[in-house]
Amino acid sequence: MASPSPSQENQAAAAGAGDSSDDEGDFHDAEASFSPPTSHPGGEMTTENAVIEMYRAIDLFLENKFADAEELAKTWSSTSMYHALAAGLLAFLHAFLSGERALIDAAVVSLRQARHLANTKRKHEGTLKSMSSWFLGKDFTSFTRDELEAELIYTECLLMRGMLTFLQDEGLVSFARGGLRIRACYKSYKECFDLIEQGSKIGHEFTSGVKYGFGTFNLLMSMLPQRILSLLEFIGYSGNKVLGLKLVNDCSSGELSLRQFACQLLLLTYHTIIPYILGLGDGDLQEATRLVDATLTKYPKGALYLFFKGRLLVIQGQMDEAEGWLQKSINSQQQWPQLHHLCYWEIFWTLCFRQRWQDASKYANLLFMENKWSKATYLYMLAAVRLMTVDKASPEYEEVADLVKRIPEYKIRIAGRSIPFEKFAIQRHDRFMKRGYLFFPAAELLYLWNGFSILERNEELLLQMLKSIRAAAAADVSDDPDDHCLAELLEAVCLRGLGKVEEALEKFLDMLQYSKNSGLVEAYLQPYGHVEVALCQMQLKRFDEATQHLTIARTEYKKYALQSRLHFRIHAATKIINGEA
Repeated sequence: MASPSPSQENQAAAAGAGDSSDDEGDFHDAEASFSPPTSHPGGEMTTENAVIEMYRAIDLFLENKFADAEELAKTWSSTSMYHALAAGLLAFLHAFLSGERALIDAAVVSLRQARHLANTKRKHEGTLKSMSSWFLGKDFTSFTRDELEAELIYTECLLMRGMLTFLQDEGLVSFARGGLRIRACYKSYKECFDLIEQGSKIGHEFTSGVKYGFGTFNLLMSMLPQRILSLLEFIGYSGNKVLGLKLVNDCSSGELSLRQFACQLLLLTYHTIIPYILGLGDGDLQEATRLVDATLTKYPKGALYLFFKGRLLVIQGQMDEAEGWLQKSINSQQQWPQLHHLCYWEIFWTLCFRQRWQDASKYANLLFMENKWSKATYLYMLAAVRLMTVDKASPEYEEVADLVKRIPEYKIRIAGRSIPFEKFAIQRHDRFMKRGYLFFPAAELLYLWNGFSILERNEELLLQMLKSIRAAAAADVSDDPDDHCLAELLEAVCLRGLGKVEEALEKFLDMLQYSKNSGLVEAYLQPYGHVEVALCQMQLKRFDEATQHLTIARTEYKKYALQSRLHFRIHAATKIINGEA
């Protein structure tokens, strides 16, 4: 396999990666018919017709007719708020599925246009009344339904814009920036929610929109680490996970509405992806399975739901079956290659779980060649799995070494900041250049992406991984303290996953003790080790000890690899201890 060179597209993405500048009805219950009206009297789009057309756009999306859905939304997007909102939502989904800078920028523009259109139709008050509204809140009882519609759509665009900020990188600064952007929509959602709670009869489309938005807000805020939450609560709001889930579930399972589709996607992401990257792997798989199966019954070739079906099977440890469903998703459509890339990503991990390193390298290479999110990350993934099959005596060693050497060429900056995992990939590049090898890099990769929380669902695969880790440790004659601590950490994680919690705890504590005076280069091993100790203590119901180790990890270590990711896990564990999960 030839060593790839930096693409012009990747260099252009890096050069233009600055954050885009951002300027700050009548509801009818639609039938479950997706047939759009054949004409628009007087050349105008009524709210009733707009709602019907948006149901049709959702239908087209679920049939994998993405271009048709986008065209339908854009046709009236300059004059119809619902069309503009749909165009913004589709652009948002496209960006969210890919993480690519160009698509994020396009979504920002689309959402800005929708927001501006909604703003022209909002209720605008005089200066004195506007000042009164700032302190006392808006009197929504004086709004017409058209004005309420405009207020809701304007606020939804602000919410999606804030969520896009989270895509820029997983650093705490980006999450704070996104939270501050979402702050602008919180007040409106809260006041609209209070209006609903008072029993106002406004229509189920408006009600579902408020539940979706206010529920999403609460879910997002409830996930943020304490240092960010402290700032956001100080300026007037916080997140309530229980309330957020209730509202989003109500919208998802209630009467048919335009926001039902978005609610279902949010719930699927929340239950199957977020907790396995930023949390402790505790999503509601039963609810996610119900949502996926119900939609696939009606749309059996829906690419996005075929992906989620595969993802659910991955989480449940059924790797062979998962790969089959992910291939079905790939084969179901060709319009959005970014959906293929999601499947490549999942298949890569299923192959790593099964230690099929050569096959995994094919999917890492596909991601590197086709996706623009982070080529440095993909190149490190490729190098990591290929290093599992070669040593310095292998004829392919120089080829794989060349892959590692090229990683810094692909590093990019988004909004002036580096992608956190790229920083880690660069550190691994530096270590390899000094030593000529890395200790079990694929297992370390699995660990840092929280893969062992999934691997523990399949005891046979976990035992095989434990065996391989012990064999690699026995063969390592470098006497390197970082390698020793990494081997101890990985072995202990396997033991905990196998239910041998006391044995795992002892090994974690030994690793931490050894690391104190060993001159570790890899600073992340110690704080991650303290969190692993805390998780063991939690399983043993020793919550005071667990809290002590979480506090140490949060307060005593700074500026180590993937720090933000660990802080999310600390936050999730703390909420469980406090009975708030």
